Amino acid sequence: MLPIGHTDGVVYAQFSPDGNRVVTASLDKTAKIWDAVTGVLLADLKGHTGVINYAAFSPDGKKIITVSGSLTLTSEDTLVKIWDAVNGTFLANLTHSTYVVSAQFSPDGKRIVTVGRDKNAYLWDAATYKKLFSLTGHTDIVNSAKYSADGKKIITGSSDNTAIIWDANNGRRIADLKGRTHQQVNNAFFSPDGSKIITIHRNNFARIWNGTTYTVLNPLIGVSAAEFSPDSKLIVSSTIVNIGIVWDAETGKVLKSLLHDNPVVSARFSPDGKKIVTASYDGTAKIWSTEKLRDTALLVAIDTLEGHNDWLLYSQFSKDGKKIVTASTDGTAMVWNANDGNLLTELKGHTKIISSVQISPGSKQILTASYDGSAKIWDVARGTLLLNIPSNGGLLSAEYNTDGTKIITAAADSVARIWDAETGLLLNELKGHEHWVLSAQFSKDGKKIVTSSKDKTALVWDANTDTILLELKKHKLQVNSAQFSPDGKKIVTASNDKTADIWNAETGELIRELKGHTYHVNSAEFSPDGKRIVTASWDKTIRIWNAETGDSIYSIKKHTGWVHSAHYSNDGKKIISASEDGTVKVFDANSFVLLKDIYVDPYGVNAARFSPDGDKMIIATWGNTCKLWDVATNKMLFTFFPVDSIDYLVADSSFRYDGTQAARNLLYFTCGTEVIQLSQVKDQLWVPGLAEMILKGETVDSKTLYQLGLCGYTPLTKDTVTASGEYRFKITPRGGKLGETVVSVNGIETKKYQPKEIKNGKGEYEVVVNKKDLDSFLIPGKQNTLSVKAYTEDNKITSRGGEVIVNSEEKGPVVMPNLYAVIIGVSDYKGDSLDLKYAGKDATDISAVISKTARKYLNTDGKEHVFIYNLTTEPGNKRMPEKKIIKATFDSVGEKATANDIFMLFFAGHGLMAGPANKKQFYILTKEAVSFKSASGFKNDGISTTEILEWMKPQKIKAQKRALIFDACNSGQAITDFRSNAIATQAFMGMGSNDKSQQVRSVDKLNEKSGFFILSASAPDQSAYEVTQLSQGLLTYALLNAVKTNTNIFESDSLLSIGKWFEVAGETVTKMIKENGAIQDPQIVRNNNFSVGIVDNDVISIINLPEKQPLFAAANLQNKNDDFGNDDLELSTLVNKQFLTIASRGTGNKIKFIPVTNSPDAYKINGNYTVTDNNVVVYLTVKNNKGSKQLQVPGTKDNLGKLAEDIVTAASNWALTNK
Repeated sequence: MLPIGHTDGVVYAQFSPDGNRVVTASLDKTAKIWDAVTGVLLADLKGHTGVINYAAFSPDGKKIITVSGSLTLTSEDTLVKIWDAVNGTFLANLTHSTYVVSAQFSPDGKRIVTVGRDKNAYLWDAATYKKLFSLTGHTDIVNSAKYSADGKKIITGSSDNTAIIWDANNGRRIADLKGRTHQQVNNAFFSPDGSKIITIHRNNFARIWNGTTYTVLNPLIGVSAAEFSPDSKLIVSSTIVNIGIVWDAETGKVLKSLLHDNPVVSARFSPDGKKIVTASYDGTAKIWSTEKLRDTALLVAIDTLEGHNDWLLYSQFSKDGKKIVTASTDGTAMVWNANDGNLLTELKGHTKIISSVQISPGSKQILTASYDGSAKIWDVARGTLLLNIPSNGGLLSAEYNTDGTKIITAAADSVARIWDAETGLLLNELKGHEHWVLSAQFSKDGKKIVTSSKDKTALVWDANTDTILLELKKHKLQVNSAQFSPDGKKIVTASNDKTADIWNAETGELIRELKGHTYHVNSAEFSPDGKRIVTASWDKTIRIWNAETGDSIYSIKKHTGWVHSAHYSNDGKKIISASEDGTVKVFDANSFVLLKDIYVDPYGVNAARFSPDGDKMIIATWGNTCKLWDVATNKMLFTFFPVDSIDYLVADSSFRYDGTQAARNLLYFTCGTEVIQLSQVKDQLWVPGLAEMILKGETVDSKTLYQLGLCGYTPLTKDTVTASGEYRFKITPRGGKLGETVVSVNGIETKKYQPKEIKNGKGEYEVVVNKKDLDSFLIPGKQNTLSVKAYTEDNKITSRGGEVIVNSEEKGPVVMPNLYAVIIGVSDYKGDSLDLKYAGKDATDISAVISKTARKYLNTDGKEHVFIYNLTTEPGNKRMPEKKIIKATFDSVGEKATANDIFMLFFAGHGLMAGPANKKQFYILTKEAVSFKSASGFKNDGISTTEILEWMKPQKIKAQKRALIFDACNSGQAITDFRSNAIATQAFMGMGSNDKSQQVRSVDKLNEKSGFFILSASAPDQSAYEVTQLSQGLLTYALLNAVKTNTNIFESDSLLSIGKWFEVAGETVTKMIKENGAIQDPQIVRNNNFSVGIVDNDVISIINLPEKQPLFAAANLQNKNDDFGNDDLELSTLVNKQFLTIASRGTGNKIKFIPVTNSPDAYKINGNYTVTDNNVVVYLTVKNNKGSKQLQVPGTKDNLGKLAEDIVTAASNWALTNK
């Protein structure tokens, strides 16, 4: 599962009896079970249709009870639900005739008492879920029902101004508690010892009663909620003001005030009574000691728990008193250490809802808007995130203009914004609304924009000048949407005032008012022919209207929950609707017959639309997902899970996944309370390129989640007693038996065991790791993580792994790491046909930057910590990039590097795939290479990835921070097939015949086993370009440009972050190559990020980036007077010679020339000429992928050389001016 957190405020949270789990209740209509130690989401409890304000474990921790509806009088949820607390399975409903106020297990867990709004309380059997009897006697609504600590009595509080005590076994009425003043009883409960009772009344008034005689002992003023201490001697209360109050339960006197900055909403004692925790609207919880309550001094909090971003609603101690859980309207719960106030874990998941979704006019991209304040553009064919557009405030909608070149977003900061759809650049801001902008749309001709707002208005804008043209002001409540008619002459608005209105888009005159809905109208849209309007309402209906007369044509009543949106298909034949009931429905737009009824998500569906061609449906859910659905087959193709600005997951219906590495690391599956992380099964379920395979109709051979049968399958690994000098791990095989066991330090594999090499006793195995064997892998002066993972017998799925922290303080104080950089650049090969222009220069330039920035970072103690090994073919370099020399260099680094050090490898040169068809590997070609074919299979003139892995495996080069850069063709294919690799014997399953998928997994496996942070210049099947205009390899240029110009690559101020550096460089390459009409997608595999240097003006000054010069391709000119279009004046040849002469004038030249007629990034010169006597007039078209220019150049036949010079000058001047 992807940990989708709460999407609205968390109003209640409770620990399980053993303190290992937490259950949370939320306004988002769900409850969730969390691991209290790790913060992992274990189960979603979905099914309520109203907000959940209470969720609690049974006394034995095996069941959970949830209550919905008591926070809203309009709730239609009349159920108490019972769930299995281990696996989250729904067990039963306790059905009421009205919405439910409260529910509680009896102390022995055998019964449940519930309260509805029907003047009664009910007793239920907690095993059979049958109603036993009713507690009948109140004359008004019952507000609460609580058991006594011994379970023998129940007390109910009612709006009839009384509390009644009942015999819990038979329902007999024991006593009535009536005060002198008549005020409704909101809550009532016994003290732990049963000697007292407290009733809490309306208007923040409470009474303490004798629990035996049922007489009033003392009144308490200013109490909204309260709790007895475990010894029944104290009471702590929350109030409507900024204090909690501690009272003497015997006398009713105030002992201490617990101060906050805003109202205190919760106050609870610890189980031993020695502490109190309060929660406040000021966003904090505070821990207080009860030891000095009777002193006169001001009581000061022991700890303040700060971390939530909004009001706190609840706080509670765990049963052992060691932890505290807090619940907040920010949608999270947090677990804290009750002794020191430190945050232990945050229960939040990933929560930002997708508010709108649209497929681009060309059907190639998907646009989503999210409450996290971002709009995202997704590539439909490849299932990848193309662009993230950050904005201020949550986004309520995002829409393309007609041609798909622009996007307009509506935001909660009251501003609509226009963006360039290709670059994400902000073009304009529309400021004029006084509250949230809820929708924004371009007119079909793109000249106008209409926006709607929570400020009850819609505004019409000039799309070019951001001028407000019209204000549509008539609605009494917020305007949820505003849409132009297809001809742009009308606008339809939808409002919470239950109406939709039709307006004249030229004058702003109200034309028609559409009345008939009985609740909020959430959307309104014209049909493609403009003759009808479809509206969606929270009254659960969809209505069709005559757009001319305003008459209601039909009301569709098929949904069982609020309808959020309804849209026509582009051909006007269908209507698609999205509802709170979790379904998307498709109707015939003429007969209104239900064509498709698709249950999508229990969270509810926020938006649904057809693609422009009508073949697909795109659906946004309240569960933070975006789903692509095939219309013809009625099957889901795949689901997008946006995680943050750059990370996402893609999943098919069988739970096979793809996505960014960071997002994949968030994914896990649950079997009850057992958590199975994706990393354990990624060789089975991770399918790189999944979306692309699905859309191409390719077979995905990988097993499905259900076929794997993961529950009870993987070995269990746990660290046991750690003896002096050794670490022990117990391994218990389960259904999948036991295969290899891998020992890693800081995530890098150091040793591997077969089952027969491990101690075996009575079905359990024990791995003993001696600390002395780890010393060479430990980073001095820091905590190191030692982990052991056990594979199943087939070596395909691993255990979660046992982990221990290994300290190495005995190594002495923290020392500065050394950086070892092997820089390889091959321009001059033995075979002249292989020669490159810039590879050697690229390596030299990268070497200079790494050397300078690293020395500023590492050489602060006066010692040399930076060791650069330059192996290039550049003039003057003595160490050539030959295979033996490269191998010797690796060996030399291996003799010196420690675990604390940094290792970098940079290669610029040729890369290719070679070897037998089923055993191809990626090779880098060394200087000895003669051609792209080698009789020896590149044994002597190339280095395979198997060799690279062997030379730098952790046992040889122990540096744990590693960065590898391949600026070579096919470099994304580094390590194609690990199945035959002696270092990585784990089999890849489910890859089928998809080479791309296999190769991506191979690179990931390299990262996993070696600790690399890898940047390759291109994808597995792509070239890596040298850019003539830049005199540089494109990846190298992007790396250098990032250091010189992009501050986003720095961690703190000037620290060069390897991860950010690689990401920015990769984005630059993709953008530049796209501009030039080619394809080159850099591949990045991330590990733990680290810094490699400090960048200051001194470093920046040595980076001399060439200005990008216009590149011209060979000219093609023809004689217009010649019947066959020949160039009888040979003017093309003369022009090309002139281009070549200018481009060859050295470093000072302003243009570049390539002697071919078609290059994707070059200016092309085509045209014809006319000849009249001695006069020649040339009509040129100078064009590249960014624009074109028509030029006319005159000359004479007797001076064609001069004419050629003039043509080149005219073309060059225009290109230089417009570059």
